Amino acid sequence: MNNINVVLFHKSFAYQCKDPIDFIYKNTIVKMCIIDDRLNIVLIGKNESTLKNQFYKIYDLLFLMLGAYPRVISLHYNESEEDMNKWARKYFTSNHFAHAEAIICDITSANINSKSLDDMDNVNKRSISSIAYIVSEYYEHVVVDHRIELASHTIDGFFMHTKFYKILLKEKRSKFPKCKDTTFFENVERLFKIFFKYHQKYDCEILEHLEINEKDFCNIIAETRNDFSHILENKSKRLVFGKDMLYFIYLIFYAERLFILIEILELEINENMIQEYLYIMHDWIDKIVNNRDDRIKSNYYIKSKS
Repeated sequence: MNNINVVLFHKSFAYQCKDPIDFIYKNTIVKMCIIDDRLNIVLIGKNESTLKNQFYKIYDLLFLMLGAYPRVISLHYNESEEDMNKWARKYFTSNHFAHAEAIICDITSANINSKSLDDMDNVNKRSISSIAYIVSEYYEHVVVDHRIELASHTIDGFFMHTKFYKILLKEKRSKFPKCKDTTFFENVERLFKIFFKYHQKYDCEILEHLEINEKDFCNIIAETRNDFSHILENKSKRLVFGKDMLYFIYLIFYAERLFILIEILELEINENMIQEYLYIMHDWIDKIVNNRDDRIKSNYYIKSKS
């Protein structure tokens, strides 16, 4: 039998449930447990390449749940230690995204199991890889114009490989039989549906402080993507300043994670953390855009001021 033994670190692990996770996935024994602020993962099975593929699937799932790839403390294949210098740069997420408050789902047996790993096959792998590079250390110094263009394209990448895209197209064709496809604006609007739901539920006021509504918000993303990618003439709503492009990247990434984790994977979410992170985004964006720090909503910024 072959085995993989991994020890990972993320800031949220210290506050996670310590109950062990133990299940069998496609003839592979999977064991996970959190000790202090370390997550230990053990995979045992016959085929080494299969074990590696299954580990990367779990690692991608953790990336979506936490908002960052946990840092690898050690990784052994059959007692032989892996050389992390050979790993793709996408696995080294920027510290700006590795916040404990960014988690959407807790690490529990209800969220990491055979079903959730099977359902990960419904999430476009190239899009996971693309957004992982965009939020990686490697891309921190890449011009933000390029990063927002790439981030906008991942919206199509995630959405158009799901049943929800087919449903949207079918609904559109019922009204307009000759239409051939959805528009990028429509895809953005649909993917952001869950984000807008929680934005309204918790009275986040991000859009209000930007002085836009949901339609304007989606138009900004659509026109920014269309201008950078297709050099279209209508530039009235596209993003111009780098500071605005930066926080839009954060919002796109977070909305994509909500869409995948809730609608595609149907995992149990931590609403308290969703509320707190949206409040953090509110406070950060209000400071950037309006130079205001007197409308703070998040515990994170309240503590930083005290």
